Amino acid sequence: MTEEVKKLKEIVNALDFSRLLNVEEERVFERAKDLVSQLDLEKLRTRDGVEKEKFEAVLKLSRVFAEKILEWLGRQPPDSNKPIMGIELKEYWKVENSLWRKAEEEWRAYAYAARYLSIFGELANKLIVRKLYDEALRIALTIPWFHPPELVANIELLSEEDLSRTAKEAEERFNAYSEVALTSGVEWTEEVEEEIRELAIKKRDVMLDEMISYLESSLKESMSRRGVLGLLAACAKDDDEALKAILNHLDELSKWDKAIVASKLRYRHKEIAKRIYSNLREAGETYRMLEEVWC
Repeated sequence: MTEEVKKLKEIVNALDFSRLLNVEEERVFERAKDLVSQLDLEKLRTRDGVEKEKFEAVLKLSRVFAEKILEWLGRQPPDSNKPIMGIELKEYWKVENSLWRKAEEEWRAYAYAARYLSIFGELANKLIVRKLYDEALRIALTIPWFHPPELVANIELLSEEDLSRTAKEAEERFNAYSEVALTSGVEWTEEVEEEIRELAIKKRDVMLDEMISYLESSLKESMSRRGVLGLLAACAKDDDEALKAILNHLDELSKWDKAIVASKLRYRHKEIAKRIYSNLREAGETYRMLEEVWC
C-alpha cells in the first residue's frame, strides 16, 4: 500500500486541479478513498507495525491533497496562531456573498474540498469512534481550514443507496400522480404523462438537493478541522485517553485549535482548559468567530 500511496502522491502533485477532466481521468479521489479503506483500524489499535506504516502513508497523502486543494482555491492557509478579531469577521462578511456565488458557479462542479473531507475527515471520525484518538488528532492536523462556501458538494458525493432511494421515490410519485389523474377522469395522453413525470422528477430533485445540503452540513460540523477537533474535545470531557491525546500534541495545535478544545473543556476541566488556552474568555470568542468564518 505504501508504494501505491507514493505513486498517487506523485500523480496528485503533478496534476493541475483546475483541469477537472484530468483529475477525473486519474481518479485521484477514488484511489485515495480506496487506499484509506485498506486501513485495518482494529489492527491499528493493537499497534500492528504494518498498519502503523500504512497510517503514516495516509497522513502524507492527506497533506498532499490539502496543499493542492488550497492551491486550486487560490489562497494561502490563514494565520491560525492569532485570535480572530471582529474586524476580520466584518471583512469576511463583505466578501461572503461573492464566495457563495463562486461556490455555485465554479466550485460545486469540482467539489474538491468536500470530496477531500469525505475521505480524510470521515477517516478521523471513524478513528474517534474506535477510540484511536491520537491518530484522529494527527489526521485533523493535516486538514486545512476551509470557508463554508468552499465546502459545496454535488451529486457525485451521494451514495448509491441515496441515489437508488430517490429514483425509487420518483417512480412511486409518478405512479401515485398517475393514479390520481386516472381516477379523476383525466384523459390519458402523452402530454399528461409527460407533465406527471416532470412533477415526479422535480420531487426527486428536491430530495437530492436536501441530501446534498445535509451532506454539506455534516462536512462542516463533523468532518472539517473544526468539527473533528470539537468531537475530540467532547470525548475528552469523559475519556482520559482522548484528553491525553490532546495534551500529548499540545505543541502542534494552533491557537485556533486550542481555542476550540479549551472552549469545549472549560466547564468540565477548567484548569486543563486554562493550561491549553490561558485566556478562556478569548478562547470562547475565537471559537464563536471561527464558527462564522472557518470550518
